[in-house]
Amino acid sequence: IQIIRTRKTKNPEGITVFLSLEYTGDENIMKKEVLGIMKGMTQKKEELLPKIMWLPLFFTLAANTLAYYGSRLLTGHRVHYNLTNALDECIPFVPWTVSIYLGCYLFWIANYVIGCRQKRELAFRLLGADLIAKLVCLLCFLAFPTTNTRPLLEGTGFWMDAMRFLYGMDAADNLFPSIHCLTSTFCYLAVRENDQVPRWYRKTSLVITAAICISTLTTRQHVLIDVAGGVGLAVGSYVFVEKSGFGAWYAQTIEKLYAKMRKWLRAEVNGRGLEGGRQNAKHFAGTSFDGLPANGHGQKERRDLLSAGK
Repeated sequence: IQIIRTRKTKNPEGITVFLSLEYTGDENIMKKEVLGIMKGMTQKKEELLPKIMWLPLFFTLAANTLAYYGSRLLTGHRVHYNLTNALDECIPFVPWTVSIYLGCYLFWIANYVIGCRQKRELAFRLLGADLIAKLVCLLCFLAFPTTNTRPLLEGTGFWMDAMRFLYGMDAADNLFPSIHCLTSTFCYLAVRENDQVPRWYRKTSLVITAAICISTLTTRQHVLIDVAGGVGLAVGSYVFVEKSGFGAWYAQTIEKLYAKMRKWLRAEVNGRGLEGGRQNAKHFAGTSFDGLPANGHGQKERRDLLSAGK
């Protein structure tokens, strides 16, 4: 089979390829070869994240930043309430569990990517519930600021230094509900109904989620009611999004917004390309083939340069 020419046109579903062929020999062999060529050239490259999911992820991160850091701008001068109870006093302080507390970010990234790659309905259910939960956290942080009592860090060693680092970068506020526990619960919900995820990883995600919740207590970052509030809010918002139809509405809204953004970007690109073409046309319209001015104003300079041998 000899491919005389190929032409490709991209579309949202992949790449459509048009081939002109001439062949000799068995026609059945030719058909198999052509199908193989077409399959290889039209196969769509798999993405780490569907492009449309970047938009709701951005909204989720924005809501998280607004809730956790933005609320501090309004509540820093207010009275903060300590919800520590007798049961919290019975929980031991275990410095090495800071590794679990800080290591959770890798778990969050991995499971949110998995969650965004699952069925569209479940992906928007996850991110819609996350958005609602973060906005509820914002209201809680503004209406009822909380704090807790941290232990005095004595002694030296790697884990004690790690605890000092944690306490130094994370103030003891915005504790109820626990965003650490809330986000970790969403990480488990992201894989719980995902048939593409092996069962062992779903169980592992549940164990990791439980370990992160425990680490918030053993590092004295949170108290029991904070953990219960974070887990309960995650589950409650996830159920609400399913029952209320918010997930479907959120998906439609994001799809419309995404389509408008693509249309605007395409118009911008085409507009710049058209403007560049006009600039080039103007340039070449005033220039002869030998690169010298060809318009009326440049005729004298052109004659002088040519007579000088330039």
